Amino acid sequence: SQQWITESTRPHSHWDDLPYGYLWWPASDGGKGYAAIGGGGNIIFVDPERNMVVATTVRFSMRPRILLELITKRIIPLFENY
Repeated sequence: SQQWITESTRPHSHWDDLPYGYLWWPASDGGKGYAAIGGGGNIIFVDPERNMVVATTVRFSMRPRILLELITKRIIPLFENY
């Protein structure tokens, strides 16, 4: 339900400086997106403002922040005019 999406994607705790919901990482830059980050760096990033979902899969990465930056700063901007 929309209520569960809203509740599960808002911050309930923090890990270092990153907010954490219920299995979702809300955008820490004030955006409306949120991500599920799996083992090894597999990511599902949801951007509700653009009606967009980006999924990445990698063999193994200890730095999911780099992958999130790839999505938010490199991939999503490619679709700004669509």
